[in-house]
Amino acid sequence: NTARKVARYIIENHDKRKSWLGVYLIPVTESIAYVMEFKNEGGLLIAEVVVDSPAYNAGLRSGDVIVSFDGKKVHKTEEFDRVVFSHRAGDEVELTIRRAGKKMTGKIRLGSPPEGEAGR
Repeated sequence: NTARKVARYIIENHDKRKSWLGVYLIPVTESIAYVMEFKNEGGLLIAEVVVDSPAYNAGLRSGDVIVSFDGKKVHKTEEFDRVVFSHRAGDEVELTIRRAGKKMTGKIRLGSPPEGEAGR
């Protein structure tokens, strides 16, 4: 009986703790680095920032390149997903981006994804 209650709670609430940044990403390739005129040091290009998301509220914008997340360098969207989803909504993590050739590091508080949102 207790096990059923716990199982039901987990099923009903598992998504409520899922973390979300609110960005759509593209791995930085040599071609992308060339077009954007920067040295390819890897990372993930922000293609789109969801309005009113944690990323939006922190000032991230399309064209920024995420270099590291929570102290871990990211080169593939799968790596990024693993790191983001290892956190809960409300967690504050360190994020390093490259914008206009300059690296910037700051803290960002993760949120919960809105219903139907497929972004990271």
